[in-house]
Amino acid sequence: MVASMLLKMIYDYRVETDKPDPLVEINDLLVDIFASATVPGAWLVDTIPWLKHVPAWMPGTNFKDVAHKAQLVITAAAGIPFRFAKQRASEEETNGTTKRDPSLVGEILRATQDAKRISDEDIQWTAASLYGAGVDTTGSTLRTFFLAMSKCPDVQKRAQQEIDEVVGAKRLPAQEDRASLPYINAVVKECLRWLPSVPLGIPHAAEADDELHGFRIPKGAILMPSTWWFTRDPSVYHDPEKFLPERYLAPFEEPDPASFVFGFGRRICPGRRLAEATVFLAIAKVLAVFNISKALDDVGREVEPEIGVAPGAVASPLPFSVVVEPRSTTSAQLVCSIQTEHQSGEGDAKYLDEDVSHLFH
Repeated sequence: MVASMLLKMIYDYRVETDKPDPLVEINDLLVDIFASATVPGAWLVDTIPWLKHVPAWMPGTNFKDVAHKAQLVITAAAGIPFRFAKQRASEEETNGTTKRDPSLVGEILRATQDAKRISDEDIQWTAASLYGAGVDTTGSTLRTFFLAMSKCPDVQKRAQQEIDEVVGAKRLPAQEDRASLPYINAVVKECLRWLPSVPLGIPHAAEADDELHGFRIPKGAILMPSTWWFTRDPSVYHDPEKFLPERYLAPFEEPDPASFVFGFGRRICPGRRLAEATVFLAIAKVLAVFNISKALDDVGREVEPEIGVAPGAVASPLPFSVVVEPRSTTSAQLVCSIQTEHQSGEGDAKYLDEDVSHLFH
């Protein structure tokens, strides 16, 4: 779902709905490679950097094969969708038509086609950064949402009541409803805090000598923000292990975790606004029409999902199962009508200029 939405917004690319989509598969492969590459202590070369000079045929240098494949996958993940979007923009300019929906890449290309202030390479990698960084982290946050709703039925009920009162049952929530749905916004914030998708922030280097609480920080020192602790600081968040959206509302009004979960300084996540909007819409729409509950075992007993995260630079909840059912007959009819209205039919994979099957061997 997240990959489809981001590919559409960034490249105006429609994923295949009746068969595996190559761009989605490339991203899944890239996520797996990135996850294995960033596990602390997994690669000896991270501890002994000079091993990078050892010939690839020597034992213990499989990291070179992994790095080579990662380079191929990253290049494909960035280049293939960009060339697709650029070709579509060129066709529209030549034909003088606009048959497709607006996209990030298309709009940048149109805005800069005369001045050429931005190179194609810059556009390509900017788009790839938004897509690559957004798919896994946003997906992790949404998995956290489903886990939380299965364990906190009272939260789910209160959120659904707010949607019913503000939006009603005849349509799905939209971005325009966001200001009128404070509790849904609080649920979004709590999903970002409860199990942050990046528990250990991206490393930064100190630009100058500094001092903090008596500790000297020399220029060039590597600084890694402990996002997990920020979300668990009991002096900031009461009962930090509990999923409590009301902590952001009166009378508590605890800090918005968006102030730190997206990073800091010049390297703060450039897609943070898009990520928040995407998560809000997904959560609001799911709660509007579906009930989420714990899965049942073979004898009908509820299976209590485990709260925990898998290791990696991007942390995701441990595997769990839930039951997702329409809230009512009206909800089911609304979902079916929207599905019919937005039936995408054939995707855009046939227009891609490169076969990527070799990347999966």
